Amino acid sequence: VVDSASHFGDYFLPASSIPIVRGWFRQDDFPTNELLYQGGLSAQSYLSWLRESAVSYVLLPGGPYDFSSSEEAKVVTMLGRSSNCLHQVFTQKNLSIYRVCDQRYIVPGARVVSFGVNTIAVLFSHPGNYRLSLHFTPYFRPSVGCIYMRSDGLVGWEVPKAGVQTVRFQLTVSRLVGEIFEQNQRVCAG
Repeated sequence: VVDSASHFGDYFLPASSIPIVRGWFRQDDFPTNELLYQGGLSAQSYLSWLRESAVSYVLLPGGPYDFSSSEEAKVVTMLGRSSNCLHQVFTQKNLSIYRVCDQRYIVPGARVVSFGVNTIAVLFSHPGNYRLSLHFTPYFRPSVGCIYMRSDGLVGWEVPKAGVQTVRFQLTVSRLVGEIFEQNQRVCAG
């Protein structure tokens, strides 16, 4: 969702179990989506960011936009008119929806079974080391194996066995306090 000044998409889409790549909390959005804040956003860098983030659709509200999204709105509008990489699939007075071409899977080499507000369930056909197109947080907890922060800030997951495995977001007071002192970049099941 290109962020509007009202932040409607940040609330209503996740509340409807539709995952979004940007969120309400700017302190989390900025470091992981810095490209959208630094100015001079190009069409090529934006499309690369969409693919790296495994974005399938871009929602462009009619505005006004949050200060962090005004350039993004211009790039989306331009790409929607002039490229083969954002295909408009829906439009009405205050909303356009574009499908991203050549989008990547959230977990290449595996199949996402479900993706909810706090949990992603993935079917793995074999053990291995997988990339998740999710930004790492130490509050993720895998059902098996270990997750870690890759050099690109995304999640790496060492999966020791095939089957449906999950990663849950679990924020508790004890984990929050522990993170203040430890700064974990690797979290294991158990």
